[in-house]
Amino acid sequence: MALVNSASFLGLAVSPPFLTWMMLRIGWRGMFIVLGATGLLVASAWVGLHRERKDTAFRDGTTELPVKLGDAWSVLLRQRMVWGMMLGWSGINYTVWLYITWLPGYLQEQRHLSIARSGWIAAIPFLCGVLGMALSGIVSDMRGRSGTALASVHRSHLVVGMVLSAAATFFVAHSASTTQAVAGFSAAFFCIHFAG
Repeated sequence: MALVNSASFLGLAVSPPFLTWMMLRIGWRGMFIVLGATGLLVASAWVGLHRERKDTAFRDGTTELPVKLGDAWSVLLRQRMVWGMMLGWSGINYTVWLYITWLPGYLQEQRHLSIARSGWIAAIPFLCGVLGMALSGIVSDMRGRSGTALASVHRSHLVVGMVLSAAATFFVAHSASTTQAVAGFSAAFFCIHFAG
């Protein structure tokens, strides 16, 4: 799962340089048109490939198990672990979106990098996020095979990753150079995706 999830962050790592290149070639309006058209193509493919819910019902080998949506939510919301996951993912998503939206502007406005250069530099922290996510999966598998309860493994990764990401963010705020700031961003991304 960590490798599957890290693929989306690999896309985030590839996006800044690619989108910056596209924006410099065809302008920001052209870039938005290309992105919008691509989104419409993906949506069309999804509509064409979508299967009806009845075709994806839960099964236990031979019998179909109908599950009412209200019953599923009721079961989920009574579990402490689900609430912990929602709280953890809220923190992770907040941090990730903060960096996704803030990083390019920060590099340009505070570190005085050109748009072209900031596109390439912004990819570095995202690549570190991919590594953090993949390492989390590898370490989780190793710890699980050694007998540690998976709930405990994931809980510790979540807490340690979020605390270290916050510490790295604090480091970014006090960075004296662009290199230090990018190193701090990279550590924060690595840690927050290790938590994920």
